[in-house]
Amino acid sequence: MAKRVDVIGLQLNGIAQQVYHIDTAKLSHRVTDLLPDFDQLRASADALAENFRTFKVEPLIQKIIASGKSLAGKHQLQWSRKIFHTLSGLFGLWLWAYSGLQESTVLIILGTYFTYAVSTEILRKVYPGYNRWMIKTCGHMMREHEKTRISSATYYLGSMFFVMVVFPKEVSILTLFFIAVGDTAAGIVGVLWGKHKLTKHASLEGTLACFTVCFLATVFFVSGAIPQFELHGSNIYLFSLIAGIIACVAESSIKKLDDNLVMPLLSAPALTLLLHFFK
Repeated sequence: MAKRVDVIGLQLNGIAQQVYHIDTAKLSHRVTDLLPDFDQLRASADALAENFRTFKVEPLIQKIIASGKSLAGKHQLQWSRKIFHTLSGLFGLWLWAYSGLQESTVLIILGTYFTYAVSTEILRKVYPGYNRWMIKTCGHMMREHEKTRISSATYYLGSMFFVMVVFPKEVSILTLFFIAVGDTAAGIVGVLWGKHKLTKHASLEGTLACFTVCFLATVFFVSGAIPQFELHGSNIYLFSLIAGIIACVAESSIKKLDDNLVMPLLSAPALTLLLHFFK
């Protein structure tokens, strides 16, 4: 019995030695094979560290703000124009809904800006030199057709003022958000990723982006951010769904006219009818 145990022990010892030598040999070859990979990895890490060391934020920001040509068409993405459009709309929304100012005060402020914009358009038309100065000063936020026509900013201010004066406050709040953020989302997504055209000026991707943003925003506002709304349960989501559809249809329609004029003037009446139906 003892001899049998010794034999088994010797056999196991031999197998262990064999496995050890095999694994050691394989490991040695593997380490040798990996040495070039480690050298390459170290070189890549050094290059990445150098890029981070020399990276500067200012040129990138300037490139985004400049956004290519000084004058562009609808199919070119102008970051400075998009940022100005969104911030202006959100500022107007804040003044109207959350600043605590009286509605008459907000209307006076916005009316003053609109009067200034109209006066600027008249001066541009009457004095070509002033128009050239405006193009030189604000050209990075202008489109090509605005060189000789009314600026979209004037339509923007006028439509905001009109919506605030004519329609219920809850409708005007939604409309202001739709034009400030929904329209911007459609433009950015449409230019960067729009591959499936619905019309000459609208893509499926941009339209879906507008719908998504406006749907989620409506859920937020209707759920309590706008006290005037009195919707509950499934009505919140049904109302928001239809409101999102209204926004994306208004954004993608009648592109022969300025979308800053068309979108609010189509969205606000439709939202008013929708609100009456749910109430």
